[in-house]
Formats: sequence, C-alpha cells, structure tokens
Amino acid sequence: MVHILSVGRTSDAKSRLLAVALDLMWSQSCHAISVDQICRKAAVNKGSFYYFFPSKSDLVVAACEAYWQQCRPAYDKIFAPTVPPLERLQNFCRALYDRQKEKWEQTGRVWGCPIASVGSELSTQDEKIRQKSAEIIAQMRGYFEGALRDAHRAGLIENDDFQSQAQSLYACVLGMLLQAKIQQDVEGLRQLWPIARQMIKPNKPIASATPESVRNPLEKSGYAKKINYPNSPAHLASTYPSASLPDPAPADSRRRHRRLDRPVRAGGCH
Repeated sequence: MVHILSVGRTSDAKSRLLAVALDLMWSQSCHAISVDQICRKAAVNKGSFYYFFPSKSDLVVAACEAYWQQCRPAYDKIFAPTVPPLERLQNFCRALYDRQKEKWEQTGRVWGCPIASVGSELSTQDEKIRQKSAEIIAQMRGYFEGALRDAHRAGLIENDDFQSQAQSLYACVLGMLLQAKIQQDVEGLRQLWPIARQMIKPNKPIASATPESVRNPLEKSGYAKKINYPNSPAHLASTYPSASLPDPAPADSRRRHRRLDRPVRAGGCH
C-alpha cells in the first residue's frame, strides 16, 4: 500500500484515495474501476474526491507518482555508487524477484509493474497518464544507464552506448515481468540476471555477490525474504534444488494467501 505522509484529516482523505487508487488499478485495471468505487473503498465522499482531483485520470497520475516516490529509496540503495556497478544490476534483479515472490505468496498472483501496466493500458487513450508512465520508466531506466556507464569506466564492459543498452535491459525487465504476469509464474523471474548478464557481455566473470551485498534493501523493513540468487542458468538446479522450493499454493480456499480484496503494500522494485 502506498504510504503518504498525512497531516490532519484532509491529508488523510487524500492519502486514502491515492492508496486505494493504486491498489485497484494494480489488482484490476483503470477501466474497471469507477470514482464511486474508489470513494466507497477509501471511505471518502465524492465532493472530497473532486476537491483533490479534477478527474479519475488526475488521481491515477498522482497515484503513479506516489508509488514511484515510495520506490525511489530502494533504487537509491541498490544503485548506490559504493556498490560495484555490475553488482548493482545483479542486486536489482534479485530484489525484483524477491518483491514479486512476496506478493505472490501474499495473494496467489504475480502482479507485474503497476506503472507499465497502467501505461500500456491507457497510453493510446490518455496523454497525461502516458506521459507520467513514460517519465517514471525513464527515471527507473536512468539507474541502469548510470551503472553501465560506471562499469565501462571501470573497464568491465566494452559497449559505450549506455542509453541504448540501458533501454534494452529495461525492456527485458518489463518483458519478463509481463511474461510472468501472463503465465502466473513468478519463478521465471529467476532467469532475469543470467539473461541480463548475457546482454551486458562483461569482460570478465562477475564474482558471486556476498550475502550482505545482494541483500534486498527492503529485508530490514520486513518487505522481502532473503533468497540466494543464482549467478547463471547452469547454477539454477544446484542453487535452487526442487526439494527446497516452496510447495505450490493449494488451489482450494484453504490457501494461506492474503485475500485479494485487501490492499497491496507498495514500495521496492516493482
């Protein structure tokens, strides 16, 4: 759930509208939700809704921005300049898997990226939402570009077209998230780093990251579990033996997943 700092009753109403909007547009779609539904779930009257937001479109834009501001601290920590550049990308892939895995364990579904989902749904119908989605994705992609530039400066990669390479890498991330969402298979995201590494073509093997360096920055706040991430497809079987993987969630109503009508907490990488 998006958390917005609130002061007083008015700000609390606005924060509830933003949180409910993100929850509904992530779990359903923008077209599937109405202003009445948002107000009812947020316990806010329509007059208050239109006081804060001229339209549902404006609310969606604000919710996307709130989600990104909630995610930025995790990006800043993963891509900190003190972390070796290629490890930053490795850690990002691991954190993304952890985040999607956590949501799957809570709800029984793969959620994907809310910004990409909203942008792809409405990019041909709502210019404000298209622009906001493109703006946020460009900022996310900028972290990749910085890591690649530092990797080239350190002699770790040959390719010096950082912008194009970052665009390709982030397209791979979004594509694998979309595939995981369509197939409802979160384990496919374990392949993200091995595929990204093949695209990067490092000059020398990347040393296995230490448990501390690959730790998801959200672990300390309880957002994700620590899962040792593989370094190559060939290591998947040994790193993740089938006997150690969680059993598939039962299909009946006794599954221990959080109900889908409860809010989804935001933050982290997607």
